[in-house]
Amino acid sequence: MSHTIRDQKKLLARVRRIRGQVEGIERALESQAGCEPVMHLIAGARGAMAGLMAEIVEDHVRSHLVDAGKHPGALNTRPADSLLDVVRSYLKVIAAMPIVPTPVPAPLHNHLFLGETHRQSERKPGP
Repeated sequence: MSHTIRDQKKLLARVRRIRGQVEGIERALESQAGCEPVMHLIAGARGAMAGLMAEIVEDHVRSHLVDAGKHPGALNTRPADSLLDVVRSYLKVIAAMPIVPTPVPAPLHNHLFLGETHRQSERKPGP
């Protein structure tokens, strides 16, 4: 039996909590809440998704890669535990990363201004 089937009730409870968080974001936006509260709600939902992913990945590794009873040639548990530590850390970092917009470079020259400047430089001084 797959771990997602075995742990279905627990996983669905987490998904329902995440759905509630996303619905909270929707309600906040509909009620025209400020940026800061909306960002906090989004960060919470993002962290919950990362936690769900970490749990599913961990159960997958433990159930399908290192269960010596089911898979006699399975991986050594020590490296698997190290891998899971890295995955958990990665998902925590991703969930904790600030959302920083990519700066949009200002145009060096306005097209009209640039064209006007070139035309002016081509003009010969008058008498």
